[in-house]
Amino acid sequence: MSVETALSMSAVYRSVDILCTSVSQLELGVWRGISELKNVPAVVARPDVNLSLSSFLKRTVMSLAGNGNAYWRLLKDDAGAPVQNIEVLNPSSIVIGYEDGKKVYHYSGYTKPVTFQAWEIKHLKLMEVFGSDYGLGPIQAVRVELRGALEMRKYADNWFTEGSIPTGVLAAKDYIDGEQADEYRKRWEANQAKRGVAVLGNGMTYSPILLSPADAQFLENQAFTITQIARLFGIPANYLLAEINGNAMTYQNMEQVDTAFLKYTLTAYLREIEEAFTDVLPRGQRARFKVQGFLRADDRTRADVHEKYKNMGVLTTEEIRISEGWGPMPDELKNMKPTPAPGMPVQEESTEDNG
Repeated sequence: MSVETALSMSAVYRSVDILCTSVSQLELGVWRGISELKNVPAVVARPDVNLSLSSFLKRTVMSLAGNGNAYWRLLKDDAGAPVQNIEVLNPSSIVIGYEDGKKVYHYSGYTKPVTFQAWEIKHLKLMEVFGSDYGLGPIQAVRVELRGALEMRKYADNWFTEGSIPTGVLAAKDYIDGEQADEYRKRWEANQAKRGVAVLGNGMTYSPILLSPADAQFLENQAFTITQIARLFGIPANYLLAEINGNAMTYQNMEQVDTAFLKYTLTAYLREIEEAFTDVLPRGQRARFKVQGFLRADDRTRADVHEKYKNMGVLTTEEIRISEGWGPMPDELKNMKPTPAPGMPVQEESTEDNG
């Protein structure tokens, strides 16, 4: 089961696309201790000078979801030099081997095959398999089930064009031999080809074999296949527009679904990428995704939380503005007097001397 073949299934394609899109929209930051660096190092801000960070992350996630492995080629002068650029290699073109007891990576994705030393490659694995040099991905783990789903799709496509199921049955009241049966069938097919009038005799009756639209498209099997693929990739079924009996989605539990998706699915990809970036950063620095944006609540909920934090003294107005992406408050707004609500009296400033 190749990645390309698996991606020809709409549910697989959509699942991988959801993973790639979810990770690529997250912001990456770098911390030293508990302090976030204001200037993100170039190797994290733009790992590959020929790609945007979003495209770089999509290629990495695509490799992990499709192959179970992602390979970063680290461009640097020698084993101890800082990384200058990172290139995502095609995982299908990598073969791991050993030379003089040292791991090497044979790559056939260029015009000519190249062998990379271990310090030139950063190997990311979606699922670690003990005793194996390779990681394990969803497609490789359950290729038999995916192959079965493909066979079901092919069977449904060929049901009417190449299937052995007849379109109907001609039944005689009395016994007829083989020659008579062939003659009746030929005459029936000839009339139907010309859309002529069917004339049946000798107690002959015709019963068409009909399928409901749902049965003709094998809708139940397709729905079950989508649910299987969603489970395989850790994608909530409602993300794939698949219905689950007895499970009604509401706004509240949709938030819970998003949280579970981040915790139990995306984290596997995020942590692997974070640790890979941390390994190429100077000692003491670590890379982390900012996942708050993925779980961003609606405006009313955020306003209520901000108000509570401000009243508790946890956040200031400036910090709230920055967290919302608005930046510091302009000077003209700082000196602006609040406008009373319609119908409310305007409170004039007192001119009395309180001294």
